[in-house]
Amino acid sequence: MLENYIDHISFSNLDKYQKCPYQWYLRYIEKHPDEAGESAQIGKLGHLVIKAAVAGKIRPDLDAFDDLVIDIASGECSNLTFKERAEARELYQGYGASNITNLYEWVLFALDVRSKHKGRVELEKEVSCIIPGIPVPMEMHIDFVNKDTIIDWKTGRNTEPISSHQLGLYAYGVGRAKNVNPSQFTRKFVFTGLQKQFEDKKPIQDALAWALNIYEHIEEDLEGLAFMGKGVFKKNAGTACRWCPYKATCFEENLGPVELINIPEEILTYSQAEQVASSILLIEEKLNAAQKALQVYCEENNLLMQTNGEYFGWYPGSISRKWDKMKIYEAVRDLPAEDIIKAFSVDLRGINALAKNNDCINLAIQEAVTTEKGKPKFKHASKPPKAS
Repeated sequence: MLENYIDHISFSNLDKYQKCPYQWYLRYIEKHPDEAGESAQIGKLGHLVIKAAVAGKIRPDLDAFDDLVIDIASGECSNLTFKERAEARELYQGYGASNITNLYEWVLFALDVRSKHKGRVELEKEVSCIIPGIPVPMEMHIDFVNKDTIIDWKTGRNTEPISSHQLGLYAYGVGRAKNVNPSQFTRKFVFTGLQKQFEDKKPIQDALAWALNIYEHIEEDLEGLAFMGKGVFKKNAGTACRWCPYKATCFEENLGPVELINIPEEILTYSQAEQVASSILLIEEKLNAAQKALQVYCEENNLLMQTNGEYFGWYPGSISRKWDKMKIYEAVRDLPAEDIIKAFSVDLRGINALAKNNDCINLAIQEAVTTEKGKPKFKHASKPPKAS
């Protein structure tokens, strides 16, 4: 029955069902789009940068990393596929600069891990296999495989995945693809953000049993769908709802359309307070969606609009200064130490004071600073944006 809806499964597919069957239903049966949040996008960028660094065997130093980042930002990284280059470039434009320190640390740790595993390595290896008892093939995208080790990079800090059966399934898939015993592989979750590794020693048979059990539950729910409707897929409310792309759908199904929500002037009971809290979450979701739609409309039409004393539109980013410290140092190196300290406190007031009292180096300091516009921000305010 599942094969009537999807042509393959994956670990993340089954894991999504285990966490919330209703979320799985919305994603794979009703085909709602699954928009990745910011943390997921940063993680995706991290995986691409790590792949490029490991594939390119770059030196574990800042200069080599800077060269790599330039290639990624320009979409010309030869160690990525054409599709990955475009994706990495777009992700870097959105998240690279604000996460550059993390990216550097992740790459250094990944390179250190790679140095301890000799021999040929396959990166982003794609495997498709049949799990016993499941007619739909399982597809896997495995970060790192060599003759005896399977690694999955984790850029986040949540260690919940180490209790999962992800790597057991990966080992089974690689074993089938290479016609070798899957138990020969050491399986590791490598958390580049935590700078830690966790070895997975759970029996591979347990992973296969877990996958089959989830599949059987999905089949049962699909059988009940025709008679009981989508309510057969259970909603598992919890902290994970915060990151669910469908939380507004759940809120609205529980509370009704947002326009019918009644906010009381006074709350008298716990159940009423709970209802108001849920209403706030739904209204926030609707407001976020409305702002995003208005943002796109204003951008596409180059529009600044005014309503009820507020302006809506794109406001220019603030100006930030980047100092070439070496140029400044060369200009002030022969001055008294207390003056040099003023300059290198990265204090604008100190820089200005130094230039004011030393006309001969004022020009050099002016050449050592550049201005850079911040990223435009969509917002509403009591005054219109200043002309750029």
